Formats: sequence, structure tokens, C-alpha cells
Amino acid sequence: MNKKISYTFVIADLFHYGHLRVLEQAKKFGNYHICAILSDDICTQWHGQNLCSLNERSKVIKACSFVDEVMVQNSIDPTENLRKILKKYNDCEITVFHGDDWNVLPGKLFMENNNIGTKLIKYYNRLSRTSIYHHFSKKSNSSNTNISDYKLNNIVNLFETKAQTLETLNKLLNKSLIEPLHRFRVKDFFKSKSKIIKQIQTKFSKRIIVRSSTSKEDGLNRSYAGEFLTVQNIDASSEKSISNAINKVINTYKEKMLSHSDEEILVQEQSEGIALSGVVFTKGLQTNSPYYVITYDDQSGKTDTVTSGQSSNTIWLHRDTKKYKCPTKWKKLIDSINEIENIFKSMVLDIEFAIRKNGKIIIYQVRPLAANIKYIDLNEDDKDNPTQNIVSDYKLYSQSKSRLLSDMAFWNPSELIGEKPKPLSFSLFEDILMKQHWNIGLTEIGYTEVKKNLIYKIGNKPYINVDYSIEALLPKSLPETIRKKLEKYYKNKFVKNLNNHDKFEFEIMHSSYLFESEFTDLVPKILTKNEYKVYIKLLSKMTIEIIKNYPKKEKQFINDVKKCLNKSIKKNTNNHISLINNIFKNINLLKQYATAQFSTAARMAFISKSILNSLMHEKYINENEISLFYQSLNTIASQYKSDFRNLNLQKFKKKFGHLRSGTYNLTSTKLQDIELKKRSMSSDKKYKFDKK
Repeated sequence: MNKKISYTFVIADLFHYGHLRVLEQAKKFGNYHICAILSDDICTQWHGQNLCSLNERSKVIKACSFVDEVMVQNSIDPTENLRKILKKYNDCEITVFHGDDWNVLPGKLFMENNNIGTKLIKYYNRLSRTSIYHHFSKKSNSSNTNISDYKLNNIVNLFETKAQTLETLNKLLNKSLIEPLHRFRVKDFFKSKSKIIKQIQTKFSKRIIVRSSTSKEDGLNRSYAGEFLTVQNIDASSEKSISNAINKVINTYKEKMLSHSDEEILVQEQSEGIALSGVVFTKGLQTNSPYYVITYDDQSGKTDTVTSGQSSNTIWLHRDTKKYKCPTKWKKLIDSINEIENIFKSMVLDIEFAIRKNGKIIIYQVRPLAANIKYIDLNEDDKDNPTQNIVSDYKLYSQSKSRLLSDMAFWNPSELIGEKPKPLSFSLFEDILMKQHWNIGLTEIGYTEVKKNLIYKIGNKPYINVDYSIEALLPKSLPETIRKKLEKYYKNKFVKNLNNHDKFEFEIMHSSYLFESEFTDLVPKILTKNEYKVYIKLLSKMTIEIIKNYPKKEKQFINDVKKCLNKSIKKNTNNHISLINNIFKNINLLKQYATAQFSTAARMAFISKSILNSLMHEKYINENEISLFYQSLNTIASQYKSDFRNLNLQKFKKKFGHLRSGTYNLTSTKLQDIELKKRSMSSDKKYKFDKK
């Protein structure tokens, strides 16, 4: 007899009568009932921490006589589990059960395509998570946010894929438009490549854009924004150009997904006449604060500068547009966003948009803002314990692949911004250096591209991700097999030598090459002889190129800093909006002309020091000679010391007055605002180093 399978998925944190009703009805409907328990990770991301662990919840469900089999579901969407069931039980008939608080279930398109039925059971609202919380809270009437507000609406195909969401919205939007689109699956392209390209050429006559549209993107718990590829400005008349662009997108699927044949590709007409483009968050990121946060580019005329992390501006508009009048420039956009919000009731959204020169609003993407955790609004007296939040953050981080953190390795945040930096200090350091420019400076001189934020904060303590540091300090063209071996080796070496946290670049990593004697520990324990030759050759070549190109880089960096200073906005203003805009413009100038350059220069300095250390280790020079060499250098510190002695205070402040005791701490007083007093200091001592 073919199995008639009922499938349910539950959190079941505190098992009660509402759960029992669903499980009982599911069992009665079929002859085999599979109940899936949502994983701890997905629960945390969706609504906050559970009281009961996955193991505890699973044992309760297994003990229920209405359940025949228990699975774990690692997503709000049951598609992955349904695929497994279809594979395991041939010719089975599946019906998915759920409370009617979700009018349309995630994964609905997959269910329809595979003849899987759905049955919604009346939601037992009296025992909802919110009702239980309020029953036991001290102020049962003080909170008005209900977790059931975050439900999917009665519209098919929303959040299935990017393409399907746009296709559905295209029929519903009046205040904005969606560029003409065409979607197809990867397996259909491989099967009928010429037919697909012909369909594209029939539909589009202008230039087109090929975009990713996978089941991983735009999810309810994680967006994977920026993980996949978009190829722009393709000639629709060129069969070769279309094919190449599609294959590029498919290649990123292969890199990031185990199975990709059922995934979609989205083709759209390339937008023209763009005056402004950007991204809107319908509430403050992670905080759910009541603002529309618009990050935009109104200079380039391109549509991807914001999403690709290039220069942009940000404006915060209060959601109460009746009380706080919306600026004319943004009124049409906010009206179109309101229309989309009415479709996705009570969901926090991340919307990619553009505005044409004629004022028309174009929508490129609508997805749940996955970073905004849907917490029940707790009473003021019952706020989560901050310490518990820190523990929770750490547990969540420790489940990821990259687990090694250090407060002193590589960029050494403890030294640069302190053990417990102010939020402003941390955010400045993170934005101008840690998000991407730390790595841009490395890739400029031959190291590996790592598009990751290097810094991670637990509580108020900043850490460096050691895994990303190791990955980034390897030559970029290193074969993957050698790379994996070296990453594992350097990570283990670091863990075994924890006293070298602040000497990571000298005692742990080989990020440059001078003497082969320093690499003897690699062969044959870590690398084969051939692998070793490849690694040494690449490292040696890179080191030589860096040294040879130093004069050129030095000249470039000096010119870049001059440009940064000349373009910087120094004028004072009494208008706080202008002041904030000036700050952002200056920060963007830093990122364009200074921070990646600083990262490169710092790497060159570390290589120089490594060379000196190697020379001493090989006994070409001794420790005293190195000390004399350092003391003979004309540095900012030596200039500062000398000028304080030799210049009058007015001239000294003119030259050094902009400095603060903490570089990233803008609340610390500048030297020009401190009363300085001269005191007797020993005269300048000239150190000489024998260059021979």
C-alpha cells in the first residue's frame, strides 16, 4: 500500500493542547505522520531564543502517539525535508499541515509542482507564544506586538525566488514598475540552450542584465545578499554574450550550492535614464527602529553601486510621515514602498530600487530583512539579560565554520581602538577599514581576495577573525588544494602558540619570502615537494614584486592622500543635516583615497620588519644593529618629539593640533584644545646605522 503521509513542522517549545490538535488531525488524515522540529538556530533567527533545546523538544514529540517519525527542519521552508521524503518513500502521497496563522506556506511552489497537498488547521490563538508570555509576565497589558503579525500573506510565490517574487509583484504594483523579465531553470538551459537564448532575444531588443535567482536568496531567516553574481550591460542581439553571462552566474551556483540544476536564472531589461538608485530598509537594521533607511547613489547613474559596496549616501526618514513631513525628493519612493508594505503586512523589508530621470520608480528586489530578528516586544522590566545575549551571540558564532577569534592578531583591535571601545570608535574602525578596505589593500599587491568583514564584536569586545586573516595572507593564485592545507596548518600553529597573538604576522604566518630555512617545517609534513615549490615560487615572486613596486606605490599613495585632503570638506555649518552629510562625504573620501592605501603600506612595513627579523635570524645583522636602524629612522613620532622641543607652541599646534590621544575616539580632546606646557627634554640624539 502506498504511504499516505501527513507532514507537520513545529517549534513545540512548550508543548500544549494547540500542538496536540494539529498532530492529532494530521495523524487521522494519513496512515503515516512525519513531524519536523525546527532547529534551535532557525528558531533563534526567527523569533528569539527557545526555553527548550532541540533535543528536549524532539523527545517530547517522539513520545507523542500521533507521530510515527521525527525529522529536524533547518529552515522555515520545508522543501528540503519534503525532497528527502519523496526520495525515501516512492509513490507516496504527501499532505502538509499547519495552523492557518500562515495563509500560504513557504515552499508552496515546490509543493504544487510535486502534487503535495496542504491543509490549514484553525490556529489555536489562546495558547499562542505571545499569549503564554503575557500570561506569565508582570504587566500583561503593556506589550502590543504579536509574533503572529509576522506571517506570510495570501499570495502565491512570494519569497520563493527573486524572479518569482518580482513576477508576482508585477501584477500588484501601481506606484512602481518592474523591468520586463524572463526566468528559466539551470537544467533547462543545459537541455535547450539555443531555445532559451532564442526566447530571450525574442523578448528583449535592448541591453539586458542576467541575475541570480536561487532558492537560498531572499529567505525568511537569511538573505545571502551579495553571495551570487549579476552580469550587466549585455547585448541582447549577441548569442555568445548571453551564453557567457548565463554561464558566469551558473558557475557561482556551482561554487556555493551542492545542487543547482533546479535553481533559476533571471533575465531583465537593463534600466536606462537612472537618476538615483539604492536600497531601502523599512526599519532600522537589527534594531527595528521606526525609520525608512535609504542608502543611495545619485551621482553615477548606475544601479549597482550601493549593493556592490561602492560609495553612497544614507538618509533616515521617520516612518510617521504625517507627523514628520517627507521631503519632496523621497515622496514618490516612500509612496511606492508603502504600497509594497501593504502586501507584506508587518514584515520588515529590504527593497532594491532605482528612480528614473522622469521620476518613475523601478523595483529590482524585495526580500525580508533577515538581520531583523522578530522578537516579542518585552516589557521594560523584563528586558533580556545583556550577559545572556552575549552568551547567545557567542554560541551562534561558534556554530559557524570560522570559529577562531583574537583581540590582538593581525589588525590588533585592542591596541588600535582599545579593549572596550566606544560605539562610535568601533563603528568608524569597522566602516573605514574592517568591512572591506583591509583586504582591498592586500589584493593590490598580490594577496587573496576575501570579501568579508574582518572584525566581530561580542558584547563590547572587538575581535579579529583569524580564519579570514590566514586566508587573506596567502598568495591569490595559490591552488585550492595547497590553500586548504596551509589554512589548516597556520590555524593549528596559531592555536598551539597562543602567546603569539600579538606576533601573528611574524611568528605564525609566512606572508613573504626571503630565506628557505624559515619554511623547513612545511615539507613533508604539510605539503608535498611539488606543492611546496608552487607555494614558495608564488610567495617569492610576490615578495619581489612588492619590493620592486614600492617607489611607484609610495608616489601613488602620497598623491592619493593629497587628493583626500584637497577634496575634504572642512567648512563649519550650523545645519546638523549638512554636518552629517559632510561627515559621510569625508568618510567616503577616506575609503577612496586613504584606508586601502594604508592597508597596503602597513603590509609593506610588516614585510620590511620580517626581512630584518630574517636577516638577524640568519646572523647577517645583530640585534643591536637592528635597534640602531630603527632609531635612525625619521618617523612621525621622532618628528613630533623633535618639534615639541624646537617649535613654539603655536607652530607646534598648527602642525600636530588635529591629533587625539585615541585615533578613532572622536570624543577625546584634540591637542589644539589642550593647554600644553614645555618641559626640559634631552636634546636630539642622532643615531647612525651602517648601511653597508
